[in-house]
Amino acid sequence: MEQSIRIKKIVISIILIILLFSLGGCVGQKELNNLGIINLMGIDLTADGEYKVTVHILKPSTGQGGEPANAPGPGSAIWVGQAEGETIEKAVKEIRAKTSWLLIWSHCDIFVLGNKLCRTGIGDVVDFLARNEEIRLTSNVITATDKAWQILKHSPEEKKEPVADQIDGLIKNIADWSKAYNLNLKEVMARLASGNQEVVLGKLELVRAEPVKEGQESSSSSEGKTDKEDGLKKVLKMEGAAVFKKDKLIGSLTPEETRGYMRIIDEIKLHSMDLFLSGHNSPVSLDTYNSQIEIKWDSANPKTFLISIKELSRLAEQDSEISQTSLLTANKIESLKEEAVKKEIISTIKKSQQLQSDIFGLKGIVKQKSPSTWEKLKQDWEKNFSNLSFKVEVESILKQVGKIHKPIFE
Repeated sequence: MEQSIRIKKIVISIILIILLFSLGGCVGQKELNNLGIINLMGIDLTADGEYKVTVHILKPSTGQGGEPANAPGPGSAIWVGQAEGETIEKAVKEIRAKTSWLLIWSHCDIFVLGNKLCRTGIGDVVDFLARNEEIRLTSNVITATDKAWQILKHSPEEKKEPVADQIDGLIKNIADWSKAYNLNLKEVMARLASGNQEVVLGKLELVRAEPVKEGQESSSSSEGKTDKEDGLKKVLKMEGAAVFKKDKLIGSLTPEETRGYMRIIDEIKLHSMDLFLSGHNSPVSLDTYNSQIEIKWDSANPKTFLISIKELSRLAEQDSEISQTSLLTANKIESLKEEAVKKEIISTIKKSQQLQSDIFGLKGIVKQKSPSTWEKLKQDWEKNFSNLSFKVEVESILKQVGKIHKPIFE
């Protein structure tokens, strides 16, 4: 019995020793202090036609060894790398030559494309991003109203929030106000590949903050970089949308047109509208929390589309003393909302027709419902799209008035 126990102990000891040696090696391991994690990338096109690539790299936690000569000091967690090249890949390799960190792309969720690059064409950029096995297809692709590198060089003075986190917050806020738009890499690839719907991307820009009056606090006082000329700070802003034809930027939508666009493609979520009742100087504010759309087309009348929208709203705020719960007032509010929504929709359609860019994917509807009709229209679809007629029907229902049913003061 004792001999059997002794043998078992020996066997267990041998197994533990083998495991100890097998787990102790670090050949092929990636040490954390040697990793440079990229969390933001900007791509521009220079006057010479070369790509200028700018990246934000999270410094390894140890901050030891392999840091570039211009790496930030101990107070900063971001190193901004930049290089140029005839191709994007070559520019990226030039950045690698400036640091011994192993660059990791899997956490880069935002790609900012410069205005000049977008107007020239983003096809090569999308190809590069799609081929990189580390880059996620869910990464956001955004345009800059000017140069992408200026966005990445923007650094808040007091607020220590990285630029990538600021942009990510702006993207998440789209759902709350619906006056900006955004696509991820997979969605951009799908639109370019299918050709059924043109690309629409978000617009990111640096704007001067409002000057602060004496004795007044500014909501953006802790953001941005002071402008040497006028002393105003710059803050990041994302609103409106950039319109493409194939892979080239050709125009833009205003914030209101962007909201109309999101209605038509059925991607709108929450949004607010201010309406003015006749005889009242103060607006009534409505929050729309449910929006449904139906687009109808018939091959018998191939150049006419019917857009039907139904929206449910709640009363968010009123400054007038009139009760909004009366049937007459509620009907007036609903009528005003219907007129405002219809106007917004028509404005968006006209803009897209002026740009001859089918951002709604109407050609896809025609293709699917009547291939024979599409064969007749596809030869000159841009012209045909610009000459399409639209009938817009809107139904607005004021569903909720909040916790109180009458104004505080009557």
